[in-house]
Amino acid sequence: MKLVVECCGSPAIIRRSNTDRNPGRLFYACSKHAPQCGFLGWVDDEKTKKSFNQKDLIIEQLVLENEKLKKWKPIAIMSWVLFFIIIVYKL
Repeated sequence: MKLVVECCGSPAIIRRSNTDRNPGRLFYACSKHAPQCGFLGWVDDEKTKKSFNQKDLIIEQLVLENEKLKKWKPIAIMSWVLFFIIIVYKL
């Protein structure tokens, strides 16, 4: 499952910290190096994992709902066309 950065929509990547405070610790960051995104969370932090998992589940649900709606679009268009044909011929 691909982690998506909320601020810019690009995929998150894992980087390694080289600071004195967190040497070698892995963290999520924006793959585009977008300055507005910045640090996203530590890989080993449970809060970060839960946050990403919840966001990913929501995104996945939205994608599935969108796929369902795409299936109904031709039917909806045809029903409107049929409706207008009936209205025009009745007048």
